[in-house]
Amino acid sequence: MEQEHACAKGTTAIEILSNRLLTGGSRWLLKGERTLLNVCAALALNKVKGSVTYIFDPRLFFREENYKRKVGKHPENTTKGSSNSPAAREKIPEQSETTIQVPKAAWISLVVILLPFTIIVFIHCLRACTKGHLERELLNKISESELDEVSVKHSFDSDNSIEREKVLAQGKFSEVWKGSWKGKSIAIKIFPPTAISSWRREHHMYSILLGKHSNILQMVSSKSEQIGDFLCLVTEFCENGSLLDYLLRTRGALRWGEAVRLASGITNGVAYLHSERSQSEWKVPIAHRDLKSTNVLVRTDGTCVISDFGLAMSLDSIEDASKNLQVGTYRYMSPEELLATVSLNSIETFKQMDVYSMALVLWEVMSQCDVTDSEKHYYLPFEDFVGENATLSNMLDVVVAKNCRPHLPNNSNDHEGLALFCQTVEECWDPDPEARLTADCAQTRLQELLLTSKSA
Repeated sequence: MEQEHACAKGTTAIEILSNRLLTGGSRWLLKGERTLLNVCAALALNKVKGSVTYIFDPRLFFREENYKRKVGKHPENTTKGSSNSPAAREKIPEQSETTIQVPKAAWISLVVILLPFTIIVFIHCLRACTKGHLERELLNKISESELDEVSVKHSFDSDNSIEREKVLAQGKFSEVWKGSWKGKSIAIKIFPPTAISSWRREHHMYSILLGKHSNILQMVSSKSEQIGDFLCLVTEFCENGSLLDYLLRTRGALRWGEAVRLASGITNGVAYLHSERSQSEWKVPIAHRDLKSTNVLVRTDGTCVISDFGLAMSLDSIEDASKNLQVGTYRYMSPEELLATVSLNSIETFKQMDVYSMALVLWEVMSQCDVTDSEKHYYLPFEDFVGENATLSNMLDVVVAKNCRPHLPNNSNDHEGLALFCQTVEECWDPDPEARLTADCAQTRLQELLLTSKSA
C-alpha cells in the first residue's frame, strides 16, 4: 500500500507540473511543487533501480550523510551487541555503497524530467517578452538588405524630408500620395506590412529598369526608413495622372497627333520591358501582367509611362508562374489567361498576354481621337458587353465563347493613319497568341505613324 501511494503521489506531481508549465500560469515553481518534484525524481530513481524503496523524505534525498545515518539506524542494520561487531561492519559498507549511487541516478532522472518543461517555459517567456519585436526587426533587416542592392538617383537626408500632401489613388496592395521633396513634386507609393511581397517585387523590377528608358516611370529613390510600419517607393510625379483620367478629361477631343504620341509611348514602353537588350547591354525581359489604362501615366509633355510593377515577373525564370496564372484585371485578360490554359514552355507566352492587354489600352486611346466617328463618350473595354464590373464568368462568355472585341470606328478607311492604327490593334488582340504582333513590331508601326503625324 505504501508503494502504491508513493507512485500515485509521483504521477500527480508530474501532472501538476505539466499543467503549470504548459499553460504558462507562473514562471516560478511554488515551494510545494519543488517538494513534489523531488518526489518525482525519487520515483524515477526507483524505476531505474527496478524497485521502490522506503525513502521518500525530500529533506534527506540529497544528503548523503543523512542517508548514511538513516541506514545506520535501520532496525535491520543494528545488533543487540556492539556496533563494532564484524557482522555490522560487513553490512553497513554494503548499504552505504548503495546510498552513494542514489544521488547520481536522481540527478539524471531530474534532468530528463525537467528538460522538456524548461524548453517550453523558455519559448513561452521569449514570445511574451518580444511581443512582435522580432518580426519587426526581421522586416527591417529585409528592407535594408533590399535597399542596399539598388543604386538610387538621389538620397534623402534629415534636412530634406518628404512631405505628404494628398492621396492620389488607392489600390488593393498600396496607396499613392502626392508629396514634395526639395521643392519638387513627387509620388509616394506606400505599402502596408501585409503587402511586403508586392513591395519587394516592384522594388526589384525598378532596380532592373531604373532610369534606363523614357517610357518607364522613374523611381526617384527608395526610403531606407519606414513610414511607421509601412514601406514606400518614391517616384516621379506625372501631372496629368493616369491615362484613364486623362482620356476622361478629353471626352473625344483628342487630336490625332496627340493620340499617336500617347499610343507610341505605350508600345515603346512595353517593347522595352519585353526586350533582352538595352542599347548595348543585356537586360532581363519583364512581363508586366497588369497592363491597363490606370497603370499608364501621362506626363506634362503628353508622353506615356508604364507604372505599377506589383504583379510583374522577370522572364529569366518562369518556374514560379504556375502557382498563380490568373493575375491582373479580368477585363484586360487574354483568352488563354481567362481559360488558364497558358503554356509555360516559353517566355513568349507571357509577352503575348501583355500584347493583348496593350491592344485594349491602345483602343481606349483611339476611341477618344477626334478623327474617328465613334461616339464621343468614354467607355472601358467591353463596357457595352459586361458593364462596369467585369467578372471572370462574363468575360469568358464574351471574350472566349463569343470571341467579341471592342468596336472599331467605321470610318477607319477614310484616314490612312487610322487604318494602320486599327489594323495594329486588331493584330495585337488576335485570339491566337502565336498570330499576335510582338510589342516591338507594334512599336515600329506606331513610330512610323508618329513621324508621319509630325510632318503633316
